[in-house]
Amino acid sequence: MSEYSLQIGDVLAQVNVVREQLGYPRLHELPSAHQGDPAACLFFRGLSDLGCKGVTGNQIEFSSERVAQVAASLWGTRANGPNVTPPQQMRKTVGDFDSGKFGYYNDRL
Repeated sequence: MSEYSLQIGDVLAQVNVVREQLGYPRLHELPSAHQGDPAACLFFRGLSDLGCKGVTGNQIEFSSERVAQVAASLWGTRANGPNVTPPQQMRKTVGDFDSGKFGYYNDRL
């Protein structure tokens, strides 16, 4: 298994732990995304039905402070109102995706 497969598996598990805690179905794979577009990133699309409003490399914004608090608690990070600091693996994956390392997930290719 490649380093990238492990990385995607780790972040998919991080998305799914929040989805499960909030009563949403697990994802079997991260959705495709637009490279460089925070409104259409892997994690935005994977968390949008939970109320995700936007994702940057260092922050995920939810429509609810409660959802943000749940995510931060499960990820071992911190929430500031509706904003959550994503885990290091997610931040790395956002940067790697935007630099072209996960072309399989780029729906513009």
